Amino acid sequence: MITLRVVDVPAEAVRVPDGLAQPLLVPGRHVRGPGAAQHDQLGGERAERIRWLITGENGPRGVSVKVIGVEVIAEGLPARIDIPAAEGLACAATAGDTTGMSIELRAAPTSTAPGLLLRPWRGDDADDLLAAYRDPVLRSWTRYPVSTPADARAFLRRSRQGWAADRRFSFAVLELSPDGQRLVANVVLKDVTPGRPYAEVGYWTAAPARGRGVAPRAVTAVTEWAFARFAAGGLTRLELLHQVDNPASCRVAEKSGYAFQEVLPARPPFPRDGHRHVRWRA
Repeated sequence: MITLRVVDVPAEAVRVPDGLAQPLLVPGRHVRGPGAAQHDQLGGERAERIRWLITGENGPRGVSVKVIGVEVIAEGLPARIDIPAAEGLACAATAGDTTGMSIELRAAPTSTAPGLLLRPWRGDDADDLLAAYRDPVLRSWTRYPVSTPADARAFLRRSRQGWAADRRFSFAVLELSPDGQRLVANVVLKDVTPGRPYAEVGYWTAAPARGRGVAPRAVTAVTEWAFARFAAGGLTRLELLHQVDNPASCRVAEKSGYAFQEVLPARPPFPRDGHRHVRWRA
């Protein structure tokens, strides 16, 4: 399964390797097939099932494509698709991702820090995840510390399940450099419910990446993606919560456009009062 964003798609916007696929498109806000579409109701949003004609070594075959809002989910597509993304976020789709989805968000480099790539967590991230959680500061702020390979597998399994359920979206944040990529953070969009106007964003940052503007850029990227992705479902407000004794998270929230709203009383499993920060869809 492949996931990518679509914004005002002209017919020439979909590019695939020669000889692999020939899409059947007409210009418009969404990708549409040339014939009658079958309509479903998924979470209150209209879905359209269309057909792509795929050609290759085994001859032509059909691939079902489902369009939900500004998201396209395609099954069985043996090629890469590039479609212009909104709001400056680069998105592409490729086959074979272990989460069942492939989506990429990017945050531009700054004068002092490399660019960031955000994507769903994968099975081969387990070692990097364990390394990040060796940091005692990170462990002190998280509800479910990752201490063992089994913990890492459980974390990655929850991430896959969240994406599959379309309710919780965890992104591994990678810092890009000429030497490769390294894991620097996690950002999660959670408690997404069709028809409900609000959801929550959370994050953590690996120790070597703190103080370099990683968290605000990553949180901003996921925030903008979330408002675009779930606009049709009525999402208008995102919340970022943290304990009052974590002033660094206050700064991250403010830099990411989340205004302080109120103090929340302590409740298990958190022993101290919290801050609620809010950002509204523009």
